[in-house]
Amino acid sequence: MSKYLHSLEIVNFRQFENRRLTFKPGFNLLVGENGAGKTTILRGVLAALGNGPRLKKGEKIVDRDIGLYQDYLTIEAQVNSPFHLTSYFGYTKELGKSKATRYSSEERPLTIFYSSTEAVSSEMKSM
Repeated sequence: MSKYLHSLEIVNFRQFENRRLTFKPGFNLLVGENGAGKTTILRGVLAALGNGPRLKKGEKIVDRDIGLYQDYLTIEAQVNSPFHLTSYFGYTKELGKSKATRYSSEERPLTIFYSSTEAVSSEMKSM
């Protein structure tokens, strides 16, 4: 068994005031209507575990991603591996500060790239 994302905790990030998601080893599926937060969750994983400097302009987390009337956002990921070894990764963005804070209990495990247009495909519209 290899490493896997065990949990993701999101605070003040877009529509999530305080949300904790738990994942199982293997395949996990995010399902929801438009605007439910699927892309926000993927961006949270990318922020906590991914390679920030390589992000394109539209993929970076910016001030407008911070929840309404809040002055920061926090994303924390727990990664589990065999023999109950646990690593923690996090990302904090403060309102008005250009640099975010990244922290981890070990070297970042992944370089993640994803693509999302945040739009419904023509196949989905016909369902």
